[in-house]
Amino acid sequence: SLSTTCFSTTSRLLTPRLTLAVVRMRAPPAQHTSQQVVQVARKRTHHKQQQHTRALFPFPAAACRTSCRRRHVVTKSSTLSGASSSRVPKPLLPLNTHLYEYILEHTREHQTLRDLRAATCDYPHGAQMQVPPEQGVFLQMLVEITNARKVVEIGVFTGYSSLAMAMAMNNDKHARLLGLESDERPLVLAEQYWEKAGVRSRIDVVLGDAVETLRALAQQDGQDVTAWKDESGEFDASWWAQPGTVDIAFVDANKRAYDEYVQLVYPLLRTGGVVVLDNVLWKGKVADPEHADKTTESIRQLNATLFHDERWTYSLLPIGDGVALCRKR
Repeated sequence: SLSTTCFSTTSRLLTPRLTLAVVRMRAPPAQHTSQQVVQVARKRTHHKQQQHTRALFPFPAAACRTSCRRRHVVTKSSTLSGASSSRVPKPLLPLNTHLYEYILEHTREHQTLRDLRAATCDYPHGAQMQVPPEQGVFLQMLVEITNARKVVEIGVFTGYSSLAMAMAMNNDKHARLLGLESDERPLVLAEQYWEKAGVRSRIDVVLGDAVETLRALAQQDGQDVTAWKDESGEFDASWWAQPGTVDIAFVDANKRAYDEYVQLVYPLLRTGGVVVLDNVLWKGKVADPEHADKTTESIRQLNATLFHDERWTYSLLPIGDGVALCRKR
């Protein structure tokens, strides 16, 4: 009938409470059994509980749904956290090209950093190793938040992340950055842009194996550790060797040595200091059991180790190729 059609159309626009009111107005009074009264009361109570839950946790319903396509991820997650696979949510934000372009459009990248990034794209060896702009800004924010005066970077490459962090030190004459790099070739480009930005004087670079350098700092008070291009002789290795004084350590070097880097940096880091590790999602391979190469396995083991290590406050973030943020307790 026309009445039924109108009601079915308008009811889709009504809330459950208003719909119930319309039904009561149209339907004749009915005699309810005690069992029906109990059922109605239960439904009302359940509805109120749902409303209260939504008020406390106003997330999309899609966030609580699972996906069979992510079954291998669920297995790894449940191994670490003990969570049931049926409770693992879908990603809230699928990152596509258009959305990433939007992120870049809203990333405040200094012109010198932009120029260095462009120059690195033309660099003939390993241009893909450069950190993305949004990660550079993330590192700058960490420097500002922690008021960092002492930063160690393991893996310098063409110096983009070094430049970003050094620029965030706000001309603090006591703030310095120590970069550990095994390859001298990209440092030539890095130094050019450090000079251009006016931060070269606050960056020390030690050329060689980072593990050996960190061991020398931790065990020998920096003896025999010399800086790259230290014509003035101002480099003081003993200052860098002081335990419990480093504010931030950024690790972006040999992935299979990450665990050793973390162990060697730990005594140098102050309480509340932060270690940032790059590439810990490793192009998504860590979540795919079909990838069992040595590098992927070592990063998986690192993530599991950090997750269970109570010395750190730990967070795994989907920035760039994955960032592990570890704060020393």
